[in-house]
Amino acid sequence: MADVGLPVLTFIQVFAAWRKRRLLARVGSPLALIGLLPPRPRLRWLTSFIVTTAFTVLLAGAAAPHWGRDEHPEVVSGRDIVILLDMSNSMRATDAPPDRFERARAALVELADAVQQRGGHRLALVVFAADAQVVVPLTHDYAHFRAKVQALDMDQLPQMLRAASSAKSGTRLGAALRTAIGAHDPAFRGFQDMVLLSDGDDPVDDGEWQSGLKAIRESEIAISTVGIGDPDRDSVVALGGQKVRTRLREHPLKEIARQTGGHYLAAQLDPPRLVDFFHQRIESKGGSPPDGDPPPLPRPRQAWFYGAALGLFAIGWLTKTL
Repeated sequence: MADVGLPVLTFIQVFAAWRKRRLLARVGSPLALIGLLPPRPRLRWLTSFIVTTAFTVLLAGAAAPHWGRDEHPEVVSGRDIVILLDMSNSMRATDAPPDRFERARAALVELADAVQQRGGHRLALVVFAADAQVVVPLTHDYAHFRAKVQALDMDQLPQMLRAASSAKSGTRLGAALRTAIGAHDPAFRGFQDMVLLSDGDDPVDDGEWQSGLKAIRESEIAISTVGIGDPDRDSVVALGGQKVRTRLREHPLKEIARQTGGHYLAAQLDPPRLVDFFHQRIESKGGSPPDGDPPPLPRPRQAWFYGAALGLFAIGWLTKTL
């Protein structure tokens, strides 16, 4: 954007000058008006050039330029958090408007924003329905994590998440837990967590979620769960031309949290207060910096541009008064 800033501002100035001449021409002859007009500032052209340059420098600074290397970047301790997001058909229920899935997705975007402000933590994303899939491996790239969350579409599920024609269920919590374990980095053992956002509703009700807990206990990873939906009344969603009743099933979510040493957040019909929950229940446990020295990172330089723009605006104001 900074590359086009100067031409755009120049065009605006030329257009303004042309319009001003047109308006003056309606009053009278330009030669006759010259004697009536006040003397033009001697450095008017210089003032215009300085102000235009200041705006261009300001736009360049807004692009957040980085160059050079910071040989000693600040290292922030953190934890590895694998997020599990339910994308089964029951998450379409509108008891938590606009629907359960959108409530969960909005909470994850807010969480990514909050984590980015502090830094240090690594985030990963696992989505699940009839099966589970890692969408984002553990990363410090919060913008990438946020973009992947926002790109998820309930109408275009990955093929492996769809239930087979012979399958009776589209919510396999146990498979999600096993996949999430594989997404963790063994080097961070002791500084690992999972956060599961779901309505806990599995039509088969065969206790499949308990199979995933056996592997979790061996890894000693705490799982915090977030329940979304109405636990007291059924909602209706369309499935294969049929209408299926669904509600928030809190029992498996509470048990997963209890048996792994995590915590349960009963969001139910309210927007999940995931950021506060994260700060109080997960981040408060402390973190560990990565092993070894961090790589040198480019230094942010936008402060230089902002300072230069401020100085140019001040000079432009001074030349205007001359």
